[in-house]
Amino acid sequence: MEVVEVGRRRRWSDEQKLRILERASAPGISVRSVAREHQVAPSQIYDWRKKFVEATAPAGGDGFAAVVVSPDGPVGSWAGRMEVRCRNGRTITMGRDVDVAVLAKLVAMLDR
Repeated sequence: MEVVEVGRRRRWSDEQKLRILERASAPGISVRSVAREHQVAPSQIYDWRKKFVEATAPAGGDGFAAVVVSPDGPVGSWAGRMEVRCRNGRTITMGRDVDVAVLAKLVAMLDR
């Protein structure tokens, strides 16, 4: 029989969790590498991310944002571009080739 000591359970502050989540969301960085760097399981980071998204989602919302199409805006240099206005007043302008996953993370982080 072998006894394996698990060790003490660590407590992470909300600020520490947010820093780890921001690091794991950086372009070119994998959740696995951040988990290894902070000695936590990747599933723990995914769980923190899920709870963060749930905590910052609008009450009663379904996870989708309202979209307003405005055809009367200037076209010229804006062709192939779109603009997202967050509830807090911030505006994100991007090209049509934007990575949707990256955009979703960006909106979630900026719309606080």
